[in-house]
Amino acid sequence: MTGERTERTGYSLKIRALHDVAVDLVTCESDREVFERAVEAAAELLEFDQSVIYVREIDRLVPEVVTGSEVVPEDEVPPFDLDQGAIGHAYQTGDSILTEDVQTDEVSEPISPDIGSGLCVPLGEVGVFNAVSDTPGEFDEEDLALGEILAAHVTTAVGRIQSEAEIRRQKRELERKSERLEEFASILSHDLRSPLSVASGWLDLLEADATDEQLTAIGNVERALDRMETLIDDLLVVSREGWTVENPRTVDGQRLVADAWAGGATDDATLDCEWSGTVRGDPDLLVQAFENLFRNAVDHAGPSVTVRVSPLEDAEGIYVADDGPGIPEDERDDVFEMGVSNDGGTGLGLAIVERVVSAHGWSVSAGESEHGGAQFEMRFDGGTPEGNS
Repeated sequence: MTGERTERTGYSLKIRALHDVAVDLVTCESDREVFERAVEAAAELLEFDQSVIYVREIDRLVPEVVTGSEVVPEDEVPPFDLDQGAIGHAYQTGDSILTEDVQTDEVSEPISPDIGSGLCVPLGEVGVFNAVSDTPGEFDEEDLALGEILAAHVTTAVGRIQSEAEIRRQKRELERKSERLEEFASILSHDLRSPLSVASGWLDLLEADATDEQLTAIGNVERALDRMETLIDDLLVVSREGWTVENPRTVDGQRLVADAWAGGATDDATLDCEWSGTVRGDPDLLVQAFENLFRNAVDHAGPSVTVRVSPLEDAEGIYVADDGPGIPEDERDDVFEMGVSNDGGTGLGLAIVERVVSAHGWSVSAGESEHGGAQFEMRFDGGTPEGNS
């Protein structure tokens, strides 16, 4: 009984020691550092003769770290195919393998006649922990359990390191994207607007002495310049970093619609606003979205279009409807895609609407108005409307 108690005490001490190793692994900054500390623990604490950590590289399991050369010299430890031997089997199945006699085992493919026994413990997608001895039957179930505890600590540590590395990579990528967006916005704001202003100025000078035929040509150029100006405005909105509403405010619906109408409609257009509610949101983004909806109505139905803004009857939300030609049913799901336009427009206006609406936690869909025109429904599903009457 005393011998059994001593063995249990020794096993418990090894488990505690492995937990101390887990604490050490938390401070490791690379996979290699984790592997080296793990095989050191296998030699010093678990008293394994030789340990190898195999790491997957494409279609092979390559020996990354080897400790002890009593059984097989370090430079003679070869890589394994993913399905080769006990090491490949452990990796493929995710099951640990304890082999009492490697030389006679059907699964094992011993790399040396000096190997007597061994154990293989998978490290998830990372690879395999392998321990060997020159004596058959050297390892028992307790050794396997200890190896599995060590392997679990290794897998956790490597997962943490890889997750942190991925977070750093994503952060760097976001920083690079942010820099590119800032550069892009600067080009749009200055390098492209300036030539447009110069061109508009020259057109004003030419208009003074132009013939009727020349005025027609000048009008065509002015419309092209206006379209370029709209495109620049839309691209600036699209390049805005982040589409989230961090500090929502109470926005009056009628004031919102009026401000957007002033920027997106024409003098000949008619507005019928029956929405007197309020919503919580970003006023600037919402004005931009409604401006784009009104501009879309003018572009498709003409300058004398009639637009109605009214609450939905069956849900929290509102709709914006016009009396234009409408949107073909088979195209309604695509109108919010970036770059989609069937009339030579920028293809950005409705995409911006969808982004703004989504940023507020709402949804938007395209349909047909009672007059056969286009109707866009905003549903405040995830937002916080304060009134909708």
